[in-house]
Amino acid sequence: MSIEPNAVRQNVLLIKDMNPMARNFDCEVIVLQKDDEPVVTRDNELIFKFLVADRTGSINLTVWGDMGASIKIGDILRITGVESKIRRGQLAISTPKNSYKIRRIGQDTFIFTEKPNMSEAEFNTPGPMQFNRSKNQQQYQQQSQQQQSSPPQNQGRNNHRQRGYSNHPHPYNNRGRGQHYSRGNRGGRGEGGGGNRYHQDLDNMQFDGIDHDSIWCNEPIQDILGRRHNDPKSAEASLTLLRNSLLNHACPPELRGKMWKLFLRLTQMSATSYIYLVELGPSTLDEKIRQDTFRTMTTDATFLESVTEDRLIRLLNAFVWTCGDPRASSIRRAFGQERFDSSYVQGMNVLAAPFLMTMPEMEAFFSFSKFIWKWCPLYVHPTMKGVHCGLRLLDLCLRNLDPTLYGYLRGKNLSTSTFAFAPVMTFSACTPPLKELLHLWDYLFAYGFHLNILFIIAQLALIRKDILQNPSPGNLLRVLPPLNAREIINLTISLCKSLPVELYDKLVRHTYDESVADSLGIKPSSCINSEQQDDAIDLPPFMLDAMNRKRHFT
Repeated sequence: MSIEPNAVRQNVLLIKDMNPMARNFDCEVIVLQKDDEPVVTRDNELIFKFLVADRTGSINLTVWGDMGASIKIGDILRITGVESKIRRGQLAISTPKNSYKIRRIGQDTFIFTEKPNMSEAEFNTPGPMQFNRSKNQQQYQQQSQQQQSSPPQNQGRNNHRQRGYSNHPHPYNNRGRGQHYSRGNRGGRGEGGGGNRYHQDLDNMQFDGIDHDSIWCNEPIQDILGRRHNDPKSAEASLTLLRNSLLNHACPPELRGKMWKLFLRLTQMSATSYIYLVELGPSTLDEKIRQDTFRTMTTDATFLESVTEDRLIRLLNAFVWTCGDPRASSIRRAFGQERFDSSYVQGMNVLAAPFLMTMPEMEAFFSFSKFIWKWCPLYVHPTMKGVHCGLRLLDLCLRNLDPTLYGYLRGKNLSTSTFAFAPVMTFSACTPPLKELLHLWDYLFAYGFHLNILFIIAQLALIRKDILQNPSPGNLLRVLPPLNAREIINLTISLCKSLPVELYDKLVRHTYDESVADSLGIKPSSCINSEQQDDAIDLPPFMLDAMNRKRHFT
């Protein structure tokens, strides 16, 4: 017997509504504790015991069979075929010996803190949200105000077999329920180091007076991720070691999703909220999304085998609903966003792809949303101000770091907007192979996505000789060479040390601070290849003189 990946939710029962006579019901819970050793029966069958909880309380769970061995602390489970009974004077739930299914639908990376579901204020029936284990936590949870919400009218096409939704276990047009329906808690709010912008401690490689470049970490990544912390200071120390460990060790693929969520400071996830958004169905931008999703990473066989187009469509439509629908305001507030001026723009399909490649769909949605809202909001602005600002900074950095190469390209009438727009817009996600891209993104999550600009310069440096010897470098630069993560990262470390402080500061802030674009004279435009500023002012003196002489004689 194995954990079912596609178990369908039927009659979900909250812990507060369970009684000793309840049989064959479903529940959705998070695992808080697990007994060290299973109980072995006379028939040599294994019984695993857990403490689980939903948004209304906690309860003991008994799981028969080998399936319990794969359940871990922090798992968010959907269990079908549960029964409840009184054991030792307390109500408990258990699975029958044979007829039950368990599906893992997510994991809370901050399980040591119990919190209410972040979506309850918007999407669930009013009622107190409390766990049974901590009075202080109960008082905190009871302060949360809840509102009633009714299922929305479907604004898109109402064919429930549309691509992207037909295979989903929760059809978006299932409106047969009453107005007020409750859902089990499938996620939680973490108390880890959120609240402030990540840039305060990731952009400049300094934290609490520690010089990150001077730390040599030889501890394996899996050992660092396996630590348990009881205070923010020790957690930050582990994050520091984790960043520096990436310089010496590649992140194991199975741990990449967890590491990305930690670097994102993703402390709030809720399957309830994501299912609600999926049930809204196609958004107003669904057609635009579908025009992009079918061509996402079509040359990478690994991606095509691992990520279906349906998952990409659902995630992007859910993101659009989150940005524009007033009923999703609690999700925006959970990320510190009262309003978000942008929605889906071209290229977001490529940005979402690595998240779906790395983690389950629900976790990918919240990680992707946090990434867009907090890390690079200007890159998805309708005018693409952040992208144009990045191109401008790419010109300035290349001129400062390699004036010879910069002058040669300008002499051939090539600016970065003619060959680097896609790598800047997608943080190099448009350049294969995917395996190397994920390695590069490990580094970007650790030290900041502004470093993608320097990644592109490092790629140019790797083919510098070919560019300078080519009479038509534009043909060579139509497609950048395949990524080599280790060589690009090594070059980028050296490039960081060679940039002036003022220029590097602008590079750090350009993904989220509009004042950088304003100071560089970036004009609002949604045109992909438009020139945002006359680059002649950045030419070397000898080229400026030649251009002036040319104008004089013509």
